[in-house]
Amino acid sequence: MLLVCAALLAARPAFASEQALQAILDEANDLKDGDACDGAVPLYDEVISRADADAPIRGYALYNRAVCEELLDSPDAARSTYGEVLAGPRTWEVRRDALFRRGLLEVLREGDLRGALRDLRLARRGAAPLDAAIVDLQVARASFLLRRPQKAARLVARAAAVIESARDEDADRRGTPLDWYVGEAAALRGDLWLRAGAAVPLTVRGAGRVTKRIEKRAAFLESAQSFYVLAIEAGRAPWSQHALLQMGRGYATVAAELQALRASIERGEGTLTTTERAALAAWLEPRIAGQLRKATESWLLCARVETEIGGAPLIGSSCRAEIDAVVRRQER
Repeated sequence: MLLVCAALLAARPAFASEQALQAILDEANDLKDGDACDGAVPLYDEVISRADADAPIRGYALYNRAVCEELLDSPDAARSTYGEVLAGPRTWEVRRDALFRRGLLEVLREGDLRGALRDLRLARRGAAPLDAAIVDLQVARASFLLRRPQKAARLVARAAAVIESARDEDADRRGTPLDWYVGEAAALRGDLWLRAGAAVPLTVRGAGRVTKRIEKRAAFLESAQSFYVLAIEAGRAPWSQHALLQMGRGYATVAAELQALRASIERGEGTLTTTERAALAAWLEPRIAGQLRKATESWLLCARVETEIGGAPLIGSSCRAEIDAVVRRQER
């Protein structure tokens, strides 16, 4: 009996310590969820320093500290901390989430994209359909950045269908609203169409060919616009801003290329007759002005999103810079 009592007394301090660490972790998580990561990080550090090296609670604290480091705009620190999670004996769920977020971090920074693909493929193993679709979406973005448009288009279409079918769940298991991923998928599909359109050259090679290429370019831009509108309707500021920025750039690029085409016509380049040359120049004039007007309207809306509801400051500043550039061109 005395031996049993002694064993129980010896176990109490360890149990009390576990309870104390769990209370600290819970407080840190509450701060993180309340957008107070600067207060949460020291608490995560306390759990990490006091917990046993192989204790699951230490892995959870490391993972959440890394998330906070991302939110505090310290991507290098976050990447290192995710590495600590992956180096230790943690549960597969925490390891999968660490792989996913480390891969996503590289995609967002356009950093080590091949390393990101390795992490994301590992994170996808055994994942539920929705989790797998969210991973596929990030793989699609990495593939787009790596100039693999066919793979990106295939993956984003598949991922978008799964995410759309699950929208009644509101959020993924990490708490991210599914509308976020809907906006991300639509924005990426818009980018794919925009890049495809940019590959259609606008050069003087006969009046018929020129107008057909312009019409083809317009069709690509219209397809891009339809997806950008979906990204805007999803209601998530970073993706709606991205859509408006890119949509404006698409219009502006077409306007610049049409202006260059008109200039080459006026210089007498190509095999057009005098009548064809005059007709094409007259046909181009209102289209150039229309594209520039649409570009400016898109950028103004982008800037307004940040002003009125918040969003991504870097994208907002890019939109304002584009507007300033248009103003400077008009003043010349």
